Amino acid sequence: NVANALFAFAVFDRSPPPAVVDAAARLPGSDFSAEGLRQLFQAHLAELASGRSLDLPAELLARAEDAWRGDVDNTRMSNLHRDVASTLDRLGESHVVEGATDDGLFRVDCLLADRRVAVEADGPSHYLADRAPTGKTRLRRRLLEARGLRVVSVPYFEWDPLTTDGAKDAYLAGLLAPSRPL
Repeated sequence: NVANALFAFAVFDRSPPPAVVDAAARLPGSDFSAEGLRQLFQAHLAELASGRSLDLPAELLARAEDAWRGDVDNTRMSNLHRDVASTLDRLGESHVVEGATDDGLFRVDCLLADRRVAVEADGPSHYLADRAPTGKTRLRRRLLEARGLRVVSVPYFEWDPLTTDGAKDAYLAGLLAPSRPL
């Protein structure tokens, strides 16, 4: 469908062909599923982050944004996420679990707001079989970075082998080290 096509171009950081944008613009918002509207909005955000814009009707963009905002707070906390948050606590890192970006468009697993760092506990659904991040995960990271955040990913396949608190503390401290103030 056209929303999926626009999303795919966003994932690859490419402007969609005008024919795809025109096809989306001709459809009433009611022709899009909730997921399609969310994909449209992500494509819109990706274009803005790249200094471009989609020429879509304001009503359609408003519906897409409403669908996106309606899903922002729909979060789940995995065991990995809990473990990473507990490790941040042990490290004395001030953070907000499911912290919102300044514009309210995203929630990140652990937001270190004072340092502008988003710590994402990335489970198996964030990766392909070869352990490369999925397109959806890559786009999310890019959109978070466009909001001025440094994204620190904690991949499950690196975290799971860590069996002691000390190993987890050292691993996470190492990931966070480059953003420590001087």
